[in-house]
Amino acid sequence: MTIIASTLGDAIRFIFEARESRAGTVEVGGLGEIGHLAGNHLLVSVTAVLIAIAIAMPLSLWLGHIGRGQFIAGSVANIGRAVPSLAIIAFFVAFLGSGFTNVCFALILLAIPPILTNTYVGVRQVDRELVDAARGQGTAGQVGAALVVAVLTLAIDAGFAGVQRLVTPKGLKVARGGRRSTRPWPLSPRRVQIP
Repeated sequence: MTIIASTLGDAIRFIFEARESRAGTVEVGGLGEIGHLAGNHLLVSVTAVLIAIAIAMPLSLWLGHIGRGQFIAGSVANIGRAVPSLAIIAFFVAFLGSGFTNVCFALILLAIPPILTNTYVGVRQVDRELVDAARGQGTAGQVGAALVVAVLTLAIDAGFAGVQRLVTPKGLKVARGGRRSTRPWPLSPRRVQIP
């Protein structure tokens, strides 16, 4: 138990305090380095996923729409599951280096199979009668109206949340301890004594 507590304590200190490396050449750890590495990680991950979506989603939407390509979607998914993620990343790092572009390319290859397969399956599982009804009503008008309703709903929800924060008395926020109440009314039915 002492070893676990010691290791956990060292890990927490590593996050918050920078120190010299064991070789004594550079400083490692600390919020500055952790933040920098986390930012790089998020940048390469988001870039890879967005590129994979731009590649796989139009193709799988088209294949699902025309009702063909089940073999392609299934094969890509099986290949994606058969090859270990770490093996692809290790291959690219070993032969091409560990630069942003190489790591991003490896992550794109890992992201394409699930995006392709899931989008294809999602499109194919839409009831054909619903598709025919939407075409009969004007598909572009329906999508446009749905987008407007979605944006309007999110904006109204955000507005009501802001108004709720503004009108909630500060004392009530402190009394609740910052927790959200599961009841519709934040006050309990008993009397609240003010100190």
